[in-house]
Amino acid sequence: MKNLFVLIAFLGFFYNFSFTQDACNIQHKNKIRILGDSWAHFPYLYKAYDSAFVKFGLPEYHGTGRNTALISMNSEAFLHPLAKFVWQPMMELDARDGVDLMIMSMLGNDIAFKIHKGDPLSVLDAPLHQARLNLDTIIDFIHEKNPNVQILWMCYDFPNFVDPIIDFPWNPYRDIWEGRGSPEPFELNPFINYMAHLQDSILQLWNRPYVHFVNNVGLMQWMFGQTTPLRAWPFGTYPPKTVPFPGGDERYPSPYPAMGLGGLDTYHLGPQGYTYLAEYQMRKFFIPQLKKEVDTTIYSEGGILDGWVSETGMTGTGEVKIGHQGNGVKLKGIFTFNTAVLDPNKTIEKVAFYVRRKSGSYKSYKFETNFPTNFSVDIKSGTFGNVGIEASDYNATASATDVACFAGRPIDVDYSLRMDIIADYLSYINTNGYTQFRLEVLVDSATSESIINFFNGDTTEFEGPYLDVYYGEDNVATSIVNKNTIDFNVFPNPTSDLLYVSFSNSFQPITYQIIQSNGSVVQNKNINNTKELIIDVKHLATGIYQLQLTDKNNDISVNSFVKE
Repeated sequence: MKNLFVLIAFLGFFYNFSFTQDACNIQHKNKIRILGDSWAHFPYLYKAYDSAFVKFGLPEYHGTGRNTALISMNSEAFLHPLAKFVWQPMMELDARDGVDLMIMSMLGNDIAFKIHKGDPLSVLDAPLHQARLNLDTIIDFIHEKNPNVQILWMCYDFPNFVDPIIDFPWNPYRDIWEGRGSPEPFELNPFINYMAHLQDSILQLWNRPYVHFVNNVGLMQWMFGQTTPLRAWPFGTYPPKTVPFPGGDERYPSPYPAMGLGGLDTYHLGPQGYTYLAEYQMRKFFIPQLKKEVDTTIYSEGGILDGWVSETGMTGTGEVKIGHQGNGVKLKGIFTFNTAVLDPNKTIEKVAFYVRRKSGSYKSYKFETNFPTNFSVDIKSGTFGNVGIEASDYNATASATDVACFAGRPIDVDYSLRMDIIADYLSYINTNGYTQFRLEVLVDSATSESIINFFNGDTTEFEGPYLDVYYGEDNVATSIVNKNTIDFNVFPNPTSDLLYVSFSNSFQPITYQIIQSNGSVVQNKNINNTKELIIDVKHLATGIYQLQLTDKNNDISVNSFVKE
């Protein structure tokens, strides 16, 4: 009976999971190839890149190191016939399957056992030169088999021989360390920075634009800090995010909590350490690579246009809250985007809407998956009511309801929730003004507070809400569109009577339109003076408007102003 119950529960979960996938057409895909030595093997083993993808709202993507993340390997070993037989066929499979991103960890084992106490930094030059020749062959083969691949050459971080050897005198790394004169952190760490600088300089000399480098030396110190006194010189502490970065503090090892195998490993990181590393690489390299597929990114407006409203009529701005208060009162979030910057002559094929968790007490109301079904988002072409967050926004009629499929797990700070707008509702994206979204958690009632606070549009671009817009294949890709254009300025802002508009020398508009939040045009005139424009706005009602300028090439630039 127990086995039958387990089988039924499993099938029920699988059916629900499969149904969600089918309904939203979300397909799992290997996206990052993990290749190299133990610093590739452990992140693959811990699924660090899978975790990073989830955190950034891309849970359908995965990292794979099958047959390519090989522990205890150096560059020469990768060229051994038996090793090539294992890893080289994966390059052709990646080309076939579209795995066009790679993290490569190599050269650590080429130099790790070459360093002795008292050695100058130049002791690494000869082994690194030979290893680089091997790496030339490896990278050329990868690029030949998979011409579209973009490779991130991984950077190492400081070791820690202090704590593991104090706590584990029998540590298997002890003999290796003592055999090299027992060098202190301040003697070992400069070699890690030296190697990172050599990696960077090699890339500057290589004619391989598909190979990249991100310096992450000191990342473990930056993230963990030395919160308990080090048990060797300099015996001190430092809080997280205070060391120079990149580069770190060469007097200290990587913090003990960052190290692997419960602190036993002197060279390798543990699951949390490698997850921090994968998230940093994701932010600095992999996400920008993925963004190349996006035609336009629009950031939310912030200010009085992003906020929240409760079912009892309370409102707020500064951050966007959803969920329910301790008394069971529900909150919905409102996000506002100036989608007038989109070209109305281009076909929108896909829109992905991202929000990032800032804080809050929210816990999952049911079993949390990477593709949650306990959220709902409505869309409004224009605004739900007047410009700004107001009590009526809670129940105001939307252009369409429940318009997205969800991905991601906003279970903690800095985790992203992604909403893929269903194709049937893309027509409600307003290319003449604002588009608003109303987000909520689907719950019946609760007796304890459970609220998610999302960043609003006033924060940095990376944390703030944004739309990734993809046009059809017959359209030409544009660039990232910020909510404030650089082509012209408006002042004073707010204004009660006259609005002054100045242009750069390279931008010469011929017409302007003033657009209300509901998308209607209230002024449309030609421009005679291409240096400065003065617009009488005394007759306009109080509110926020869009000023849209069009030049002779039909290129459009948009800026916002407030009429007092």
